[in-house]
Amino acid sequence: MTVLALATSILLLCACNKQPKPAEGATEQAVASAAPERDIALEVYERISKDDLPFFCKQMKRDTTEDANAEPFNPLSFNPSVQGSEIGEDPGLYGYLNLHCYPLTTGGWRAYWAAYGGMDGLCGFWDAKAYNYLDGELTPETKWVLPCPDAREMMDWSKSTVEMAEINEIIERPNYSYTFYNDLLEVTIDLDYLTYGEEYLEDEAERLVLPTVETWSYAWNGTRFIRVDEDGQPVSGLLDDVDLKIIAKALEAPDELDFTPNGFTHFSFEGYGAYDELTVRAYPKEDGSWRVVRHESGNGNIDMYDYKDGALVHIEKDPFYQLLGEFMWANEGAYIELVKDAVSVNRVDPTGTEENLAYFRWNGKSFGDFE
Repeated sequence: MTVLALATSILLLCACNKQPKPAEGATEQAVASAAPERDIALEVYERISKDDLPFFCKQMKRDTTEDANAEPFNPLSFNPSVQGSEIGEDPGLYGYLNLHCYPLTTGGWRAYWAAYGGMDGLCGFWDAKAYNYLDGELTPETKWVLPCPDAREMMDWSKSTVEMAEINEIIERPNYSYTFYNDLLEVTIDLDYLTYGEEYLEDEAERLVLPTVETWSYAWNGTRFIRVDEDGQPVSGLLDDVDLKIIAKALEAPDELDFTPNGFTHFSFEGYGAYDELTVRAYPKEDGSWRVVRHESGNGNIDMYDYKDGALVHIEKDPFYQLLGEFMWANEGAYIELVKDAVSVNRVDPTGTEENLAYFRWNGKSFGDFE
């Protein structure tokens, strides 16, 4: 039964011999920068509730093999692997765990792990979690979890020969590959499982052309991961998916959300073509924080919030509330749309043509001309 559950649980798979390894020099840098005297990573692993871990990750041990190919010991990393025969499972089972600890500015450590598992030479992303570790106490971290970027943003399938049905499955269940460094995280989507075994094809024309996938980098700032560009600078104008999930939770939004850059939507169908739509969008402020706007279709009102570093604060009074309310009251049939850089007010005229009535552009401080 366990093997059957494993086979049905993993929808996206990759070659199991592709276990992510630290970049050259990262292990030595991690030890030199933090220089802990204890095996921090192993301490964390031993304190993780076994109910949190995939079944194949519950009995792992640090590899102490001393040979030319062994990884240098890093007390901040724990990267064990396991064969099914070692834990009384199908011999074709293979799994591994990547766990890494990062120092917190408030003291202690933030530990992240990502697990991968599969059968008969294939394995894929299984699960990931985060914890805080201080003075021997391990507590789950539910806010600053690992980023899970939208696969649609990371992939270019315009020249791929992969069928669209498969592309949609990748979007629904991305096969994330996390590589941990001492102060950096790299995230990509591994698609090599799609060509598993194709090395035996004699005709290269029959080989599958995979989508191009980007690798995104995130720097550790002592509290969380911040996405950075090739030069190591924070990526401006984009709100991370981790922040969007924090906002969604604070707003008590439904679970089934369609996340887009800097926002998310939720559709609730009521039959006969009727539906309600919840839209939330974040707009970057000049000071580095965000203005978050919440709107439900059928409602001429909006709610606004300020968001920064995990805290969402409702704005009780703002001149834009009154301006928008008066405009909607004076234009019967008008409806609101939250677009990339503005709050747009539109209406469908008697001929069925949509017309724009107002475009309150976001200027980094307010919508419209308000300061």
